[in-house]
Amino acid sequence: MEKKTFLKKYQIYFFSIICLLVILTRTNNSLAWLSHYFGDFTVPAIIVSAIYLREYFYVNCIVLLSVAIDNYAILYEGVSANCITPGYLLLIASYYLLFWMSRYINSIEISLSSLQVYLGLFLLISLQWFIATTSYYVFTETFANNGFSLYFDYLSKWFFVETIPSIFWLFFISILLTVNKVFSFSVLSSQSKNL
Repeated sequence: MEKKTFLKKYQIYFFSIICLLVILTRTNNSLAWLSHYFGDFTVPAIIVSAIYLREYFYVNCIVLLSVAIDNYAILYEGVSANCITPGYLLLIASYYLLFWMSRYINSIEISLSSLQVYLGLFLLISLQWFIATTSYYVFTETFANNGFSLYFDYLSKWFFVETIPSIFWLFFISILLTVNKVFSFSVLSSQSKNL
């Protein structure tokens, strides 16, 4: 009983750090200095929650937090509402698809299968980005004027800029989790990974 309580308490701390990183990297104010260097943490937060926390409660909180941050930025920070289109619903759906598919990954700790795991994560992040970006692009003025003629230029301009930071975040977390496992700092790495 005591171990279960400790594990639950640890999950709350772990999730709190995830939420704090989402807030610090998704906002556009002076607190968002992390996003200028490391990129938005929302996608890695969803992946890490899927792999280690595994409950829909956590992804629901992350999605609600990201929507709240976006709305706050539009209402109070002068950010353009151009990104809030009907395509925004597909962004949210892509977050849930990413969570659901990431649950099949057992760990992102560094091991012999890390290359396969990271290739799979890159494909998942790319799929999520492609869904979100295409749904956004279809509702832009560029699409209204030019259709898909500039679409591939748009994709090539933004693909690596927006996907590589997620891979770097996950690699950094992999290092932390591997060090955690090697030195046995917590019970997170020994947590059951059952679907």
